[in-house]
Amino acid sequence: LLVNSREPVTAEGLDLNSIRGEPLGQCPKCGSRVFETGLYYACERQANKKELCTFRILKFFLGRQLESLEIIQLLADGKTDLLNEFVSFQTSRKFKAFLKLKDSEVKLEIPPREKRVKVKKEKENPGQGLWGF
Repeated sequence: LLVNSREPVTAEGLDLNSIRGEPLGQCPKCGSRVFETGLYYACERQANKKELCTFRILKFFLGRQLESLEIIQLLADGKTDLLNEFVSFQTSRKFKAFLKLKDSEVKLEIPPREKRVKVKKEKENPGQGLWGF
């Protein structure tokens, strides 16, 4: 099985049966190639017993499916565009965030919340009390 025409993926790397498609980018930890597998986007050295690399990203993260194009952008630029539909495990609310590489690990960067503008309601008859006088 040749994943890239220049280099075959050997049995020392990822499980050959789980690799899907072309490399998505370069591993930020070791510089090897990152591939899509069954549950992860992972470095080809993930299963290498001699030169183990632990870099991998779950495909389903905080209630959201991460697409391969988002991982390509993350590996190339170090940060994704603002992504929608993450779900908080604590509150079950949806939120938006960036994925960012920091020290070879994937981190969430949550943008600051927009301030809500409070609208003051004016009383219909200012100066009158509860009983109308």
